[in-house]
Amino acid sequence: MSTFTSRGMGRRAAAAVGVASLSVAFLAACDKPTPVAQLTVGSTTVTSEATCYEDGDTIPRAEVIRCLSEKSGKSISMNELDQLRIGVDSEVADTGWFLFVNGQQLYPEAIKKTYFQWKGENLLYDQQAGGFADKAQVQIVQAAQDSEQLKDVKGLWHFTVKRD
Repeated sequence: MSTFTSRGMGRRAAAAVGVASLSVAFLAACDKPTPVAQLTVGSTTVTSEATCYEDGDTIPRAEVIRCLSEKSGKSISMNELDQLRIGVDSEVADTGWFLFVNGQQLYPEAIKKTYFQWKGENLLYDQQAGGFADKAQVQIVQAAQDSEQLKDVKGLWHFTVKRD
């Protein structure tokens, strides 16, 4: 092997080691992704990372209130005859999660399943207006510890459900 070839191989090896080192450093600097939640209607699914999340720690109460008042998030369309299917990561189900629609908590106890189903007629019906609403804000709120009651919050996800 000539000196020229051996130098070329050495340079390529050094470059490969450099690229590998930079890749490891880059990945170490990346934030761990938050758990995801998803809504499915028929064959359409929207998936979202948490809107508010503190790397697995309890979110301060003031931040929870601010997050609950947000009216943003990924959207999905449905009509009152459809089923809304909700899916969460297993780590969310392990501590329990609560379902809010338009700021109202639907169940007093935590949901401990990775999958939940809700009827469109129940989700979109507005009792005050006496008819179906054009949209509903859906929030999924993860309890900070294994608890039947919502005391401390670990994560929040926001979605908008629009009526077809």
